[in-house]
Amino acid sequence: MGFFSVSEVGSAYLFEKYPQFCEKYETFLLGVPEPQGISKPSTDGVLRVVSCSMLYDDFSLVSILKGTDPNLSYNPVDVFVNVSSTEGTSVAMMEAISCGIPVIATAVGGNVEIVREKNGFLLSENPTPDEIADALLQVCDNRELWLEKRKGSREVWQERYNETTNFEAFAQKLVEIRKR
Repeated sequence: MGFFSVSEVGSAYLFEKYPQFCEKYETFLLGVPEPQGISKPSTDGVLRVVSCSMLYDDFSLVSILKGTDPNLSYNPVDVFVNVSSTEGTSVAMMEAISCGIPVIATAVGGNVEIVREKNGFLLSENPTPDEIADALLQVCDNRELWLEKRKGSREVWQERYNETTNFEAFAQKLVEIRKR
């Protein structure tokens, strides 16, 4: 199982809760993306955690993972975590839900538009490490719930963020405006 966390605060929280996850899961992998790729322990684990603590102007999870297809890059990821204190509309989060990845995120900015009950968990604006860990454990410990959230993520993407659907709707609006 794996997840992404985007933000320095989120990374600190994950490191603080690392022992709790190590106790619960025999093999727990924590990796931190760096400019040259993902830095991670030498052994692979059942629970794969990738914490994006360094953000760049051209940052993209796909580029960090050195993949070209988001579906391939997100393949090993089970949960996407974003505990930013401020956030616009996260492209990385939209990429994750397009691949059916459940989301755990703070209730700030664009996160509240993307995260629904059916595709993840919305945390408080300033979550404690325990709040984040509890949300993760809910998903990690309940396969049925995880599968529902995966399905829900894809549905939210189809309903709200599918570029083909959105482009067609936008083009139609432009045609309507021109007719006025």
